[in-house]
Amino acid sequence: MKRKVFYTGILLGLFIGINGLWGESFFFKAGVGAGYDSNLFSDPDAIAGILGMINIQSEGVFGEEPLQFYGGLDIYGELNQYYMSLDGKAAAGLIIKPNIYSFIKAIGAYQYYMNVFGAVNALAEFKGDLTPGLTGGVTYELRSQSSLSGATNETYINHGVKVNAFMDITDFLLADISVNGGLRTYTDVIPSAPLGNNMIGATAAFILVPDYNTDIKLGYMFSDYMSSRSGLTVFSTTNMLYTYNNAAVHTVFLELNYDISLEWSLTLMGRVDFITLTDIAKSETAYLAGVKTDIFIDPSVKLEIPLIFSGLTSEVIDNYNKLRVSFNINFLL
Repeated sequence: MKRKVFYTGILLGLFIGINGLWGESFFFKAGVGAGYDSNLFSDPDAIAGILGMINIQSEGVFGEEPLQFYGGLDIYGELNQYYMSLDGKAAAGLIIKPNIYSFIKAIGAYQYYMNVFGAVNALAEFKGDLTPGLTGGVTYELRSQSSLSGATNETYINHGVKVNAFMDITDFLLADISVNGGLRTYTDVIPSAPLGNNMIGATAAFILVPDYNTDIKLGYMFSDYMSSRSGLTVFSTTNMLYTYNNAAVHTVFLELNYDISLEWSLTLMGRVDFITLTDIAKSETAYLAGVKTDIFIDPSVKLEIPLIFSGLTSEVIDNYNKLRVSFNINFLL
């Protein structure tokens, strides 16, 4: 039944995306790629593999304002000598523009990750200009995810709310501030008993735009995770410490985007998560650093070359790190 819903969603996304050709905007990207991953399973065994990848992305908006229809499709497949994975998502919804200063968005989506999980998403968002230099927004998102074939215990329902403000501090400095929270209930972690793991957090990011072709984003995020069972500690090699337990997470991140020319752009990124359990003296640190190059051969052909180094140091599970690099060619409409 879940697969039938997924394939129906793909057809719906394709139909809406194609109709977007006659609408106000339409985007389509299809590509293939090859790469190398030094640690396919993200564990101390560090089993390396050669990757083959495909991706299809499409979205379109059609209809006349103030009421427009949205459709989207996103498929990513990966193959190596040990396994094959397929992640697909189809979405459809409405966009209401009551005036030139604001919009309301309502979108439903279904995601299928091959033999791992299926998930239904519903999103409602309002965003509008409060003053000439201040934009505010409110977002609500519902996600219901079910594990397939017992592959994981990630079966849950999550309600998430986010309030954010984007403001111009000066002509060269912008700020993006948000507060968010979530109510999540797991059903498969503890046999015959639900487990709640709620979250409240805040993010502050500053964006420096020193030139027309450069922007630098530096930010800090704090997240407080609150488990419904304070004495419980659940550890898994496939999840971070905060997934089921009481924990505090401090995150710092940096991103630099630089357009070398009209056809060539460069992105540098870095992120570190400092995770500490509240009930017991255990912690871990997750880190990521990367560089990505985008090159347009012509307006309809784009090369993407990302190189990502990531890893984890933990007092609970074994440490690991990995290097992943790929070469992707995409065709655009």
